[in-house]
Amino acid sequence: MRVSGQPLTPVLQNGETVVFDSNAILRYIDANVKREPRLYAEDYDAMKRIEGWEAWTRINLGPPVGMLFGQYFAESRDEAVIAHANQSYAKACAEIEAELGVGEALVGDAITA
Repeated sequence: MRVSGQPLTPVLQNGETVVFDSNAILRYIDANVKREPRLYAEDYDAMKRIEGWEAWTRINLGPPVGMLFGQYFAESRDEAVIAHANQSYAKACAEIEAELGVGEALVGDAITA
């Protein structure tokens, strides 16, 4: 809250550098902290797939999570909104589970961001 002004918003502060957004934080860590294995792939095709999953997450998981947080903080809850969010979230999770059944991880055989 002190840095971003927003509750429940991930923020990384490293010296004078402040990074918002979960994906941006992961990219910052990958670029600035030497570690193996890397969080992101060095292979172009794997990076393309990672980017695809990041976009998919914003489109398919972001809205139902946002709805649920909205209901959590609302003065009165709307059960229809909660049911819709739960259904959308379950559908998205089923898609991820189906993809995980194909290989060891969502992108290739190693866990990445």
